[in-house]
Amino acid sequence: QIMTINRKWLVASIEQKTNHGSWKTIWNYDTGFMATKVQPEKACYLSIMNRTEMPSFDALPQLAADIRVRLKKNQLLGKPPTKEITFTLVKRIIRDLESYGPDTFSMCRGLSTYVAYEVHGECRQRILYNCCPSTSSR
Repeated sequence: QIMTINRKWLVASIEQKTNHGSWKTIWNYDTGFMATKVQPEKACYLSIMNRTEMPSFDALPQLAADIRVRLKKNQLLGKPPTKEITFTLVKRIIRDLESYGPDTFSMCRGLSTYVAYEVHGECRQRILYNCCPSTSSR
């Protein structure tokens, strides 16, 4: 995984590429929205960021560093994330992507973009692929 943090815009992006597919998630702490692009589906999903479940923006660099150290020590391999957020999809296409910020607009432009709502308990489809690997640094 690659995490990029833009302090000026209060935006973090996480990207993963594997043999099974690739995805990219943008956490926009300024607008309060998250966007995920799932490459195999050629689609984007937008949702409201639940700030009580997400790590704070200021905690992200330390969180990434902690995960990098644990990966080097092979302490994360095969272990589930400590926090997982699930979403359900609504088949309503979002047309005005510009209001979600330039990063989201750039990533999702030209793709079918849908609304996703956080759900608790049983869900129909997980779309953020363990987007929050740890919140212990909050």
